[in-house]
Amino acid sequence: MIKFMLLMIFTGCALNQTREISLEDVSNKDFEKPKAERYDFRRDYFSDVDSENAQALKDESLYRVNSFDSEVKDGDVLTKIVYLCHKGEFNEAFGVIETENERYRKNPSFWNQVGTCYLLKGERRKALMFYNKALEFRPNYAPALNNIGLMYRKEGSDQKAEVAFSRAVKNANFSKTPRFNLAQLYLDYGLFNNAIKEFKVLEGSNDVDVFAGLGSAYLMAGDYERAADYFKRIDEDFYERPYIGINAALALYKTGKKYEARDILDDIDEDELGPYKSYYEQSKKKVGL
Repeated sequence: MIKFMLLMIFTGCALNQTREISLEDVSNKDFEKPKAERYDFRRDYFSDVDSENAQALKDESLYRVNSFDSEVKDGDVLTKIVYLCHKGEFNEAFGVIETENERYRKNPSFWNQVGTCYLLKGERRKALMFYNKALEFRPNYAPALNNIGLMYRKEGSDQKAEVAFSRAVKNANFSKTPRFNLAQLYLDYGLFNNAIKEFKVLEGSNDVDVFAGLGSAYLMAGDYERAADYFKRIDEDFYERPYIGINAALALYKTGKKYEARDILDDIDEDELGPYKSYYEQSKKKVGL
């Protein structure tokens, strides 16, 4: 099945324009495949994106950002593909993919981006095929494994997601994002000791979501002082985000700071609660609002 993937993608893309070609114009070089671009993990970064998330994007080639919010600075192929797909410009993105697929045919990062484009289009089965295509070239390629894990989570197959994330964190390169996602999975199931173990590995990154994860895990564990300490490391502007602010408020309440807890809950925009609405209402009652 893998062998005919390119036919599935690119059939029907022939140009409408034609031109007369003399045999004298044709040489053996016209039939040679372009030299395959060797994979180099040191270049597998989105380092040329002008974005408010730029620091996160520099940290790993995959991160917890859902879209690019600005322009790509240069013509890097891999960055351009995923940028266009995040913008919804799929025709242009697949045009780049068609042009570059021979050059990057052995590059797992390229096939990972193709998979992400299909995922963004809502074509999950094709996305999974191309993530697996990336794994053909590097069986423990963390970005592809991480994306497969995220797909399984969205499908409710959390046991499969755990397997994918666990495989990914064994990779020396790009292991931070799947480790975060693995820790978050444990947290969602109330396995706070497992979550703490994974989040602690990431603590040195000074990441807001890592601190929030550790704070939430210690809150579940009943270690309220430590929970409050982690939430205090987060800039108060982030408390407006429900998934951070609600647990920060509860941690402060449990450590005797009920007025600070109430202020945090008051500042959360109730129109942005989404799935946290019920939890928010319960927390307000808890702190006496």
